[in-house]
Amino acid sequence: MFRIKRLSECTFAEAVQAWNEGFKGYYADMSTTLDRFVIRLGKEDLSPELSIVAFAENRPVGFVLNLRAEQVYMLRPMQAAR
Repeated sequence: MFRIKRLSECTFAEAVQAWNEGFKGYYADMSTTLDRFVIRLGKEDLSPELSIVAFAENRPVGFVLNLRAEQVYMLRPMQAAR
């Protein structure tokens, strides 16, 4: 069973883990660190309140990041949960 939490309810470690797992095997290295993830949140105007992380067995397995701004960007779909 999946549990959904707002990004604002997650630790930064969980958010970075979800990001790195979600982009594992991507054609370009999309892995990030805690510092780079926090910078991305501010630089890209991402909203922790409007973003979600999916958990399975208490580990992050997927995420959707949403902007604060009214702009809409097309994002690459995540790979299926492993």
